[in-house]
Amino acid sequence: VDGVLGSATMTALFSADAKAKGENAPIVGGTLSSGSWGDAVEVLQKDLRDKYYYTGPVDGFFGPEVRAAVENFQASVGLKADGKYGTASYNALQMKKLL
Repeated sequence: VDGVLGSATMTALFSADAKAKGENAPIVGGTLSSGSWGDAVEVLQKDLRDKYYYTGPVDGFFGPEVRAAVENFQASVGLKADGKYGTASYNALQMKKLL
């Protein structure tokens, strides 16, 4: 563990075997949407808050406020604003975090 997002880490993150931390909340190869909950939703809430898309509580529940924040984020990066946080939205948010 070196804290660097290098090629080996990127390969592991986006591999078919990658699994998200948390219950009922896969990110890579899955989708977070209304009703999802767990650690992955909490990470999403924090990431959206860091980029000023979300101002609600960080409680690990994908409710209406999270959906609206995801839709706003998706629209801002040119994705279909469906409020579902899947691979394309995840990749876009990770790239935005690097900027």
